[in-house]
Amino acid sequence: MTALVYTLDYLIERIKESEKPYDQDKIISAYEMAEKAHEGVKRSSGEPYITHPVAVACILLDLCMDTDTLVAALLHDVVEDTDIPLDTIRKKFGDDVAHLVDGVTKIGQVPLNTKEEQQAENIRKTISTGLSEILGMEYDSVYSLTQKKTYYVIVKKKIEKDTVDKIRQFILDNDDLEIADYIGIDETTKRYYPNDTLASTVIGFVGDDNQGLAGLESYYNNELTGVAGRVVSAKDANGTYMRFTYENVVEAKQGNSLVLTLDSYIQYVCEKYLDIAVEQEQIRERGAVVAMNV
Repeated sequence: MTALVYTLDYLIERIKESEKPYDQDKIISAYEMAEKAHEGVKRSSGEPYITHPVAVACILLDLCMDTDTLVAALLHDVVEDTDIPLDTIRKKFGDDVAHLVDGVTKIGQVPLNTKEEQQAENIRKTISTGLSEILGMEYDSVYSLTQKKTYYVIVKKKIEKDTVDKIRQFILDNDDLEIADYIGIDETTKRYYPNDTLASTVIGFVGDDNQGLAGLESYYNNELTGVAGRVVSAKDANGTYMRFTYENVVEAKQGNSLVLTLDSYIQYVCEKYLDIAVEQEQIRERGAVVAMNV
């Protein structure tokens, strides 16, 4: 799995995709100041520290924040962690950006007042560190999810069983923090295609819920669909895990297999030379192959 690296090019590409009137020159200038200020500093992952403010800017971009907010995101650790004073940021980027950066700096200096707040922050950081490593995600992305005020958030879909097992072990390893109260696993089924895209136009495809939408996947959907697995656990009326440990995992059951009369070799040869012909002849619409036994 390739982890996403937050760079200036990635941020600018995301800004262009948003089709919103951002001041790219101002954002690039803020990035250059932050990159120079944090030069040589590494994160615990070994990546340059500048990837952190870029990741924060990307999150705010997803929330449709304006140019000054993205600039402040890129500069939010500059005043606190480097020798650059707030006045320098004010002169170069304006009062609004300076106020935002100053506000973030002061928030970072406010200590957690209660033992409960300290415990909650410790749990958020533990979850963010563990899940980001297991799922191959950015720490900042996972941490931002732990701060949402919704009943639950989906961290990642369609993960493999060996990854799920690592998450279960992570929960057990942090039993002292009662991590099981905060992390849930919703088991689903997944269809595999051993031969990748071979005969894909015949086999068809499925949607996000694994329901057949086209081809044989749709026609034989009931036969191919297995029985979803489930986790039986104890929760109170609010949907919160009970304080005693109880969890029963009911494993998923595989669906039926479908054996086709297609000759896989003939199908492979036809698709191979059809792809070559489409590319060489620059076919815009579609192509077809007729295989004859002569």
